[in-house]
Amino acid sequence: AEAANNTTLAPSTFAPTTTPAPTSSRHHPEACQERCYPEEGQNYDEDCCALRDRMSCLGNYTLIQLGYVCASGDGWKAHAYECVPCEGPACDNGPGDDADECDDHGMWWLWVIFLPMFVMIISIV
Repeated sequence: AEAANNTTLAPSTFAPTTTPAPTSSRHHPEACQERCYPEEGQNYDEDCCALRDRMSCLGNYTLIQLGYVCASGDGWKAHAYECVPCEGPACDNGPGDDADECDDHGMWWLWVIFLPMFVMIISIV
């Protein structure tokens, strides 16, 4: 949500952050996507502000990082970005759609199960 003074209102656990005007008149905010927030999968990102590895644009749009932090919390920073129409065959829509899963830690739980079993087997042999 945006207040009249162009301040982006983040969820209650975040401090409000001021959002400068877009740097490009070619920016299409309706193309902004954020993986795994607020739900799993790709989601429309109404403020074009996301973690770097979760931001992306719809196909046929190139992602441009704006270089400033638009929201932050305990150990994380979200960055502002824009989506502009692709020009030419090279079109990078951002890293947010390069992965499907939402778990930042991958399959860490496998180590919890298999490492003790491996150590036990090695100690027996």
